[in-house]
Formats: sequence, C-alpha cells, structure tokens
Amino acid sequence: MSRISLVRKDFRSTAAKIAKIAGELRSTTRSQDVIDTINNHIFSVLNRLGIQSRKSHESASVAVEEIRIQLLPLLKDGNWKTLADRNIACLKLSSPDVYWDDQVSAATQSLGVCDAAVSELDTSAKACAVLTPGSDSDGIASVLTTLAGSNRELSSRIEEVGFDAAKWCLSIVEREMANATASNDTDFDPGELVSALATSVRWGKLTSQPAITAAVRTAVAGMRRDGSWASGQPFFTRGAALAAHPITSDIVWTLATAVKEKPEVDVADDSLDRYVGWLERTATQQTVSATSKTRAIGWGSEKSRERDRIAPWPTALAVNALLEIRDILEERVWQLCEKTFVPVGSTTPLADLYPVDLDAIHSSRLHARVIEMARKAANDHREKAAYSFVFHGPPGSSKTAMAQALAGQMWRETDRLQANLVRITPADFTRHGEDRIESEARYMFDVLRHVRRVVILFDEVDDLLRRRDPFRRLSYLELLSPAMLNRLADLRAACPRQEICFIFSTNFIDQIEPALLRRGRVDAAIPVVYPDGSSRRLLIEEMLAKVDSSVPGGIGRFKSNAFVGRIVKETRFWPWMNINDMLQEMRAVLQRRPIAAQALNRVLRSHSSLVHPPPYEARRLQSLSGSPDLRSELLQYSFSGWNSARNYRKQFTRLFSRWLRTMGVKTRASDWQALLAEGKKRWETQGRPGPV
Repeated sequence: MSRISLVRKDFRSTAAKIAKIAGELRSTTRSQDVIDTINNHIFSVLNRLGIQSRKSHESASVAVEEIRIQLLPLLKDGNWKTLADRNIACLKLSSPDVYWDDQVSAATQSLGVCDAAVSELDTSAKACAVLTPGSDSDGIASVLTTLAGSNRELSSRIEEVGFDAAKWCLSIVEREMANATASNDTDFDPGELVSALATSVRWGKLTSQPAITAAVRTAVAGMRRDGSWASGQPFFTRGAALAAHPITSDIVWTLATAVKEKPEVDVADDSLDRYVGWLERTATQQTVSATSKTRAIGWGSEKSRERDRIAPWPTALAVNALLEIRDILEERVWQLCEKTFVPVGSTTPLADLYPVDLDAIHSSRLHARVIEMARKAANDHREKAAYSFVFHGPPGSSKTAMAQALAGQMWRETDRLQANLVRITPADFTRHGEDRIESEARYMFDVLRHVRRVVILFDEVDDLLRRRDPFRRLSYLELLSPAMLNRLADLRAACPRQEICFIFSTNFIDQIEPALLRRGRVDAAIPVVYPDGSSRRLLIEEMLAKVDSSVPGGIGRFKSNAFVGRIVKETRFWPWMNINDMLQEMRAVLQRRPIAAQALNRVLRSHSSLVHPPPYEARRLQSLSGSPDLRSELLQYSFSGWNSARNYRKQFTRLFSRWLRTMGVKTRASDWQALLAEGKKRWETQGRPGPV
C-alpha cells in the first residue's frame, strides 16, 4: 500500500509504528492488547485513505461528467472544428465516415474506463468510511479485501481496452511478415512490424516462441550495420512537419520491450549490441550553463538537422531503451548462471519456517532480522542495508533452510518477482580440475557480479574461508583464500546496484579467516542454532492440535502442561530435525487406539539416544576466548537449554563444566564466569523471560 495508495507517506509512517510495536513483542505478551493498538493505527491510515479517495472521487467525477456532456456529443456529431478550437486534436477527414466512427468508438470506450475508475474510487471511499475507532481485525480485513478487489477490477477494465488493438496489431504482424517473405521491400516496414509485435506479445495474442523468434529475426533486418534503424514508413503529425519517421531509439525501445516479454528469444541480441555501440558514438555532451562546469550527455534525433543538439525526447527514448536492454542482458547472465551453477527451485517461505528463538523479544529474533534486512534492501535504505552474511551454527540448525527463506523474502516489496537462488559448492570451483581452480573462480565471480536479484549461497565451502596457518600445508582450495578476499569485496560492492545478496553457511565460524569477516566483505555473522523452550513448545502444541482434530474424542491428558513441559525439557539442545522426527513418530502413536503412554516413552528414549549435545569439539572450545563469533554462537546455543534467567544462571556453569570435563577440556573458572556474564547480558538484551 505504501507504493500504490493515494497516501503513501501515511502508510510508510504507520508501518514504522507497527514495526516498533512488534519489536517489543515477547512470547508472554497478551496478544489482544497489541492487536487493539495495531488495529487503531491501521484504522487511522485507512480513514485518511478514505478521505483522500473521496476528494479524488469528487474532482474526477466533475472532469468525467464534463467530458460526457461537453465533448463526446461534439465528437459524435462530427463537429471537429469546435473540438479543434478547444485544442482537442482530431483528424480532419475529407470523408468523415472513413475513420470518424472509430474515433467515436474509442472515445466512448475510454469514457467507460474513466467511469469504472471513478466508481472504484467511490467504492474505496465508502469501504474506508465503514471503519470506526475500535474496529476489529475482521472489519479491517474486509476493507482491505474490498480495496484489493477494486484494484483488480479496474486493472482488468484497463487491460481489456488493449485487446481489440492487439488483435489488429497481430494482423499487422502477419501482413509485414508476408511482405518480407515476398521480398516486397516497397511495402515492408520493419518499424511497423516491431510496434505491432510488441503489442501482440504484451497482450498475449502472439505467444508461440518460434513465431515470435521469426518475427524478431525479420524485424531486425531494418537495422543498418552501424546500429541505427532504417526510416520505414512515415506517420502523420500535427507538429512542425506534416509527416515524421520513427527514430532509432523509439523502435529499439519497442523491440527490447517485446524481447523482454519472451527472454528466451535471443535473435535480436547482436542488433541490440550494435545499437548500444551506435549510441556511444552519437552521444553529445553540452555544458549545462555558461557558469556551470556540469556537462549533460544526451542525443538528438537522427532525423533532425540539429542532430548534434541534445533533445529531451530522443534522449528519454534512448535511456528507456538502454534500461530494457540492461534487463535483457542480465537475463542472459542469469541463463548462464543456470547452466554453470545449481539453481535452487522452490524454497520454504519464511512464514512457514519454524522459529528457533521465540523466547527472545521480536526485534531480536532471527525471522525479524531477516525481514528487516529484506525491507531495507527493497526500499529507500538500500545503501545502508546488509547484503552479505555468514550463517554459522552446529549441524542440523537449519542454516540452509534459513538462507532459502531469505531468498524468498528479499525484494518481495518491489514490483519484481521473487529472487533467484543459486548454490555454490566446492565442486563448482573444481569442475575443470585443480590446475584451473583460479581461472574458474575468476570466471564465477565475474558472472555473479553481473546478475540481478539473485541470492547466492556458498555451501560447504569451509576450505575456501579457512584461517591461514603458516605451519600447515595448504590444500588446493585454501590457495584461493587471498584472492577470495578481493573478489568478495568486489561482489559486496556490486550488491546494492545489482540487488545481490550472498551467504556463507558454515559449522566452524572460529576457523574462518578473520579478514573475511571485516566490514566491506561480510556485513554480519549470524548464529543459527537449535530451538529454545518456547519454540519447542510451539512445535509440540501444533503437533498435538493436529492429532486432536483427527482423533475422535481427542487425546485428553496428553495435551496437559505437564506432558508438554516434559517433552520441552527432554528435547533441550536438540536440532530441529530430530525434534520433528520424534514428534512425527509420537503423532502416529497418538492416532492409534488405545494410546499407550509406554509407547510414547519409548519414542522419546529412542530419539534421545540419537542426540549427543553439545555438538562442539574439545579443541574448538579450548580456543573459545579467541573467537568472539564462536562465543556468540555457543551462548545462543546455550539459550535453548532454559526458559528462565534464574535457571540459566544456576545451571549454565555446572552443566557445561561437567560436559567439558568429560571431553578432557581444561578451563579456568574465571573463563566460564566471564562467559556466563556475557550470556546474562545477551539474555537481557534479547528480552528473554525473567530478570537477570
């Protein structure tokens, strides 16, 4: 709504207020209090939208009614002289019956669309007026549904207007193709073919790829070797000349628009490249003013005698053509990516990915951080947004799933489709053998810097990022590390411009080369660990709810807080996948009759034997003080063990000290006291339950 409504700034400010409220949410927050506050904010902005819609409706109604009463009768009567006196350009025809009926029909149809727009403005205003202070969520949802329906209805009406024109344009395509096939150079007009082709493709009247390819191949015959376009047939104008020819940039922009609709059609690529070269050669530079050193770059019309003078219209057409060509080239780079790397198809939406840190306040949760990153990247904070991350955590902590969810979230607030996701593995660097790793890496990063709207997941590439040890022989992949630093810096610099995001997934954050984690290469190292208490409770309660709805008579005592609490306690420090597997097995037991509590206990014991917490090697923890990111990850991991600050304070040192002793790790008490103090501070910062 902040991009399309009549009160865009109001929607942006309201969104910021709601985000601030959401940031303070806790797992213990009383939902209704928050919902009432948010509903009041939404009511206020929808009320302002209703007021603005009413004002727009009133002014638009007057304008449309004047057209209906004052102008349309003159057009129907063929009174072109009076229309001309009112600066309304109509063709003065020797025989009005030839095209005049078409003009009347088009004007009547256009007025119908205007009537529909006015009607939808009225519908929107009335829908918003229904809301009152204190309106509930259902009432607000109903208004938003009405607004969405109005937008879709008006969009359909506008779309319908082009169908008849598209049919006519399809006949033009067929006629020009026939002229070209018959070598009828007198009547063949490549520019007209391009215009008709673009309209036919846009409105879905021409969908066959071979037919479109043939039409494009025929049309580009109108381009000269230098990249400019042949004149073709002139069109009527009421300007300085009686007739005018379409200029090169106008035709190429239209051609690029058609090709962009069908990116698999590549027969125009060479012609588009020649056009860009022609633009470079014909660009004109002029000083903006006599007192200014600023110089403007633009183009004049090649059909004008003053072609060395910058003209706004040819320059605007050239810029639009270049933007379309840029999108086509980026599509070609993506097609190359699909052949070179492993594109990931469907991904789990972030909303469907179970949270792991519900005990923290909303603003500190992993989901919220991902959403905030995506929002900044899509909106006005692009230069301040984060684009490069290291997701680190123990095995089975859903790092890859979170990276995939981020890909689905990035740039969804723009008008573009969902971002693409590619997965880079060590096999991509070694596909041509160890002796060509360096050249392959150079090629890969060169390609990745020129794609658009792509999330890049570097998976299982720990050797590429490993900290360099002067006393150990380097592996062939580790030889890339020095060069990788510069390549990553270049890739990060391209991120805001190209809308790229890249993520490293690793289980060993402490073994990463420190220079890699510096600002300018990686924006944030984010720990992704196992579900905390409230997150596990959510998983368990959702499983029980599904079983209860499918079992006649319900499952009674197994929904008790004692039963749920026991599973929550027994599954602390468990990976999400292990918890899910156990719950699926429990679900099967609960759906059988009679339910045997012993069977549930056996399921819990059997899965407990598969989990050996914590999943950290002794040698890593001996160097814990030298890796702030590993400390951060370990503390985040430790939060999955307790759901209150008091229990965390009492049991953290005892549990982990016992675990370290069994692994033969010798530590000083002061080290663990410092780690506990850091954990208590982080617990408080994240707003987890209970005072520290």
